[in-house]
Amino acid sequence: TDDPAFKVLLGLLEAGQCWVKLSAPYESSETGPPDWTDITPEARELVKTAPERMLWASNWPHPGQKNPPDEADLLDLLLRWVDDDAVRNKILTENPAELYGF
Repeated sequence: TDDPAFKVLLGLLEAGQCWVKLSAPYESSETGPPDWTDITPEARELVKTAPERMLWASNWPHPGQKNPPDEADLLDLLLRWVDDDAVRNKILTENPAELYGF
């Protein structure tokens, strides 16, 4: 979370200038499954900063992955990152509806 680019991203989120899709942890994690512990602090900071600008996706079919993760495990990861039911609902339903005009 000390990365300058991450701080820029947080600023964009705070200003309502972008959306973040919480997906494909395998793209940035070095520790990997099942807990992806090295990226958990960043994911939680993103959600804390702007829960109204977060989206989630499984990233199926996981292009470029020889051993793709199980989608249920990825959803479980979101549930560990976000422990508030109202925020989860926002990420999974309300925010996509707003972004895509459903």
